[in-house]
Amino acid sequence: VIVVAAANNSLLSGRVLSADGRLVAGAKVILTGSNNKLRSVMTNPFGYFEFRGLTNGGTYTITVEAKRNVFSPRTVTMTDQAISLDITADQ
Repeated sequence: VIVVAAANNSLLSGRVLSADGRLVAGAKVILTGSNNKLRSVMTNPFGYFEFRGLTNGGTYTITVEAKRNVFSPRTVTMTDQAISLDITADQ
């Protein structure tokens, strides 16, 4: 029996947007893996974020904290080497 560990080379990136479509700079994007391990990054001045070294096939929950914006958590399964998504505020 040969066991191959899942590769940790997937990339999750995207943008954080306000409800009216404006980019949100300085938002805290929190990534939680199935093992409950947390990682966080801040969006850049253009609202972009990036997480590298994710496990192919892994499932992650993304939450966003930002002033004047409320976001619903998102769940994503890394089915590709790279996934890009927009996270838009609920209000």
